[in-house]
Amino acid sequence: MARLGFIGQLSDIDLRMLKVFLSVAENGGFAAAEQELNINRSTISIHISDLETRIGMQLCQRGRGRSTFSLTPQGEALYQSTKEFLQYLETFRNQINAIQSNMTGNLQIALPDDWLEMSSASFDLAPIIAQFRERAPRVTLEVVTRAPHELDFDLLNGKAHLGVNTVHIKRPGLVYTPIFKHQSHLYCSLNHPLFKIPSEQLDAETIVEYDLVASGHKVQAETNSLISLFQNRANADHMEGCLLLISSGKYIGFLPDYYAHSRADKYHLRQLLPTSFSYHAENALIYKKSTLNNTVANLFIQYLNEAIHRPIDPPK
Repeated sequence: MARLGFIGQLSDIDLRMLKVFLSVAENGGFAAAEQELNINRSTISIHISDLETRIGMQLCQRGRGRSTFSLTPQGEALYQSTKEFLQYLETFRNQINAIQSNMTGNLQIALPDDWLEMSSASFDLAPIIAQFRERAPRVTLEVVTRAPHELDFDLLNGKAHLGVNTVHIKRPGLVYTPIFKHQSHLYCSLNHPLFKIPSEQLDAETIVEYDLVASGHKVQAETNSLISLFQNRANADHMEGCLLLISSGKYIGFLPDYYAHSRADKYHLRQLLPTSFSYHAENALIYKKSTLNNTVANLFIQYLNEAIHRPIDPPK
């Protein structure tokens, strides 16, 4: 063990190994620490060996049974230091929690005006709001809904601290953290000439000859490459406008599947060549980098990031 001491910053893995070592030292051996740590003896042994390699010291004398286990002098010294260090971390955590529980002020969250429908099967914001409320009960939450093309500008102009939106283009000055994707397809309605044509008789060359309704705003490259195939286009600022023109029977247009599926029966919508005319859109947590200096907003972003990276439970 040529390398002595911790080199570089302490990592989460280092903290985990120190906690395992503390439990082993306080329980007098690997076997006695199994129940407290809820991991098997071989895993504990690996953690201790990795820690010894990490700091370049032998920490304990191993043997069979509690009576043959003992700490080396270096292990005794590390035990005392680890105990003090972890106690300090716990005190620090409690102090931060106390500060957070006394937070005051406002937090403005901007969401697309179809957020609940869009996110229902992909991401639930309600538990994060509940978690934040428990930690910061004195903060006033304000949720504002905007058309997707307006939301980013609200963030840039300081009208909201953070938001969630579909990412068509990434604007300078904003931070984007992906959350989930949704898919869009090309649709027509009952009165459109394409509606009654059998699928096996449809081809892309025929479809692009018809008038398309599309967003009047900048869109991602994948979407734009599909839209550019159509020569005749109408513009609509919002999905409601797109659906209105599609339902007239004079236009076809791209709609998010979550939006189209709930309206398919009422407006007699049909997908057109789904393997050729579809794209995915990313939905992201968005905020200005300077927002991280706001303690209230930073706490909410922390909880949301934890939820984004939390494993999703399989469906029952």
